[in-house]
Amino acid sequence: MFQSKNNLLYIFLIIFSVFSFVYGFTVREDSAGGGKYDFNNTWNNQKIFNENSLINSIKNTKTSEIDTSINSHFPTSYILNKFFNPFSKHKESFLKSIFVLDFFLPIIFFLVLKSVYKKKNVYLIACFSSIIYLSPYFRTSSYWAGMENYGLFMLIISYYFFSQYLKITINKKFYIFCFSLFSCL
Repeated sequence: MFQSKNNLLYIFLIIFSVFSFVYGFTVREDSAGGGKYDFNNTWNNQKIFNENSLINSIKNTKTSEIDTSINSHFPTSYILNKFFNPFSKHKESFLKSIFVLDFFLPIIFFLVLKSVYKKKNVYLIACFSSIIYLSPYFRTSSYWAGMENYGLFMLIISYYFFSQYLKITINKKFYIFCFSLFSCL
């Protein structure tokens, strides 16, 4: 009886956090502040990558020969969007695509945690992973196409490969390579 009451509470918290996350996008929430301003920089940088060659775009991040680039890190996210995000050419589509991508981050986190902690309560793991939806920083980055959440994706993926590395006794080189690659990304 006690376990089922906890599970109901976990389910309620999961549903609340998911609906809160989606609602925040529909009202263009800016809970961490600066999301709208940061998006202007992000969109300007993404346009540079979309409209120019990869070499010139990367060179522009340091020289601003093409256009002023405001970026404090290596432009991995802009490169990924240029080649793998078909919606990165239009401003509104780009915003929505980043939101949808970030919507799946806690779900991927849940799947990774579930694979590592097989004997734990699945509702508790889902509740734990859905806490990300409530983070003001994560929310603002998701709603305003902030590129910081790519780092969370890489962290979660690298954690998966590291946990597999610890479990597997053969072919460890593959897992340590993938762990290293995603940790660097």
